[in-house]
Amino acid sequence: MGMRLTMSCRPRTRSIFSCSGCPRRKVACRLSSGQAALRRRPSQAPGAMPSQKSSTAQDLARGKPSEIDFLNGTVARLGAAHGVPSVITFSGFRKGLTVDDATKYTIAGLKKIASVAEKHKVTVALEMLNSKVNVEMKGHPDYFCDDMDLSVRILKAVGSPYVKVLFDIYHVQIMHGDVITRIRRHQEWIGHYHTAGVPGRNEVFKGETNYPFVLAGIQKLGYRGVFGLEYMPSMNDMVSLKQTLKHLRA
Repeated sequence: MGMRLTMSCRPRTRSIFSCSGCPRRKVACRLSSGQAALRRRPSQAPGAMPSQKSSTAQDLARGKPSEIDFLNGTVARLGAAHGVPSVITFSGFRKGLTVDDATKYTIAGLKKIASVAEKHKVTVALEMLNSKVNVEMKGHPDYFCDDMDLSVRILKAVGSPYVKVLFDIYHVQIMHGDVITRIRRHQEWIGHYHTAGVPGRNEVFKGETNYPFVLAGIQKLGYRGVFGLEYMPSMNDMVSLKQTLKHLRA
């Protein structure tokens, strides 16, 4: 297998930095737990969960780019000191903004980040999330970038090779379906993958998606990065991981 599998158990995950659409939160490790290799790796993109307390678009509309400044500092620090190849960011929530305004401000925010990302060669991955499921950690109602095609249009407008999309198959399956078609359509803009079983966000072998088929398709397209297993185990962590890896390698 050319790509690397990494695991992040959502209930145990904490934020590593505040990012676009997120309030500042205490710094803690969300690098890969490394359970697939039984050691921590710097290859998993660190990130923070979005919160409805803040929005990049709203901050920029009000002339308050503090979250952008914070993320720029984080990108620079991680890239320069630790050689972290990618970090995760979010669009934030609409909070009443029109699609046109939210798009404009999200592009503006990402352009501010892009120059720092390019300087330190750290890829910033914009994560698309589902806005349908109103259950904590399983969905994010009012999240702006809840559409993969819209997310990629935003990236194209930013125009940086270091600003890409985090293709979370769990969220894409809920919002769109037709996963393989979208992966093929947007492959050049995909910087990282997450996944979980649909529905429920549990193990990938407990959902409706044929993950061995999807994984094989991703490899055929030449992806050799990290494939993040970001789910909520329904059993003992290590038993869950072993069964998951066995299923994906079938």
